[in-house]
Amino acid sequence: MKIEYYVVDPSKNITALVTTPTDNADKKEIAKAIMINSPDIEQVGFLSEADGKNILVMSGNEFCGNALMSAATVVYYLKGLKGEESVIISFSDFGDYEVKVKKEDNAYFCTSVIDGAKDIGEITFLYNGKKYTFPAFSVRGITHIIAGSSLKPETAANLIKDVAKDINDAAVGIMIFDKNGNKVTPIVYVRDVDTVCFENSCASGTIALCYMNGSENGEDYVFRGGIIHAKKQTDGVCLMEKIHLKEKTEDILYEP
Repeated sequence: MKIEYYVVDPSKNITALVTTPTDNADKKEIAKAIMINSPDIEQVGFLSEADGKNILVMSGNEFCGNALMSAATVVYYLKGLKGEESVIISFSDFGDYEVKVKKEDNAYFCTSVIDGAKDIGEITFLYNGKKYTFPAFSVRGITHIIAGSSLKPETAANLIKDVAKDINDAAVGIMIFDKNGNKVTPIVYVRDVDTVCFENSCASGTIALCYMNGSENGEDYVFRGGIIHAKKQTDGVCLMEKIHLKEKTEDILYEP
């Protein structure tokens, strides 16, 4: 069967959103096939419509802020919306999220408030005889460890699977945060699809950082792939991001 998907670029955290109806049992293998076919794709989600709802499910059942805003962008495009519109995405078991979308020139500007960030204290681990202790935050089923620049990205990638063994979440991220310039290097492990990725940007990691820093006036968090603006509010963290959409589907052949 032919699997069609849209390629979306939220600050270079390239996301594939499958729009072909698929069985849940096939989602992981389809995601792997897409990522093999297009190595620049960092994550895969499945976007469908049922009972008037826009439904998003990630291949690893994880929460992802960039995928949420990417899904809203695809819905906005497919429905031929104009101006600023609110798009509601039903994200797995995480709930319904409103994303405000507006197209300007060749880009889509998305804003969404995401709640549920929690301070879960400090996480300590050993690597090559060295002890590390960093604060950690849970964001809707993904735990983010906020590390300083003393932890190298390659080291984080080597140890993240071991650290995740003691964390009961679908995904674990290590955000290496340099306060000088608000620069962030994200490394993310998704358990169900067993992938470790040096992501170009990470929206849920931005939520954790904003929650930790108390960015009530709003701050830009700078990633290799772009900038995500975040502001802490009483009802959650408001994310604002510029997104590009390849307005033509890609496809692969998949046999269950």
